[in-house]
Amino acid sequence: MYRYIHSHSMDNQEEIDQFVQNCFIGKVDEVLESLDKGINPNVKSSYGQTPIIAAINGENLEIVGCLITWMVDLNTGDWTPLYELFDTANDRMIQNNETEVSSTLLKILEELLKSGADLNKKNKDGKTPLDSIRVYARTEKSFNHLKDCFRSVISDIDERIKMN
Repeated sequence: MYRYIHSHSMDNQEEIDQFVQNCFIGKVDEVLESLDKGINPNVKSSYGQTPIIAAINGENLEIVGCLITWMVDLNTGDWTPLYELFDTANDRMIQNNETEVSSTLLKILEELLKSGADLNKKNKDGKTPLDSIRVYARTEKSFNHLKDCFRSVISDIDERIKMN
């Protein structure tokens, strides 16, 4: 069930920044309280981050679900939640010397797709969220490995993205 944004909105930048921070660190009660008070789930912090992007970076599946329930926009702008998710997943594997995407990020990906996030949305450079896999892959082997990391959620990934 989706909830509608209240007409009253919180426009204090300090409150917005705290809301976005709470999305990142996973403070569910505080996030829900802010939403109940009328904060727009699509606000941007003073440093340009949206609540959904913060929740993805913090790997907070429950917060992502709350924001979706409150009708967060999943497909507007040049850098959508899916772009962030693929970029974050690939970058974290490199930084942490891991070979698999975290199970939480895969669950978030599944939730985003189930809720209407568009894998085919192109940014201003004509790239889709999946194109970040190509950016991170150095060889055909690493490209295939990265595709395999997401295959459990995107079964048709081979048809959606090619190496060149």
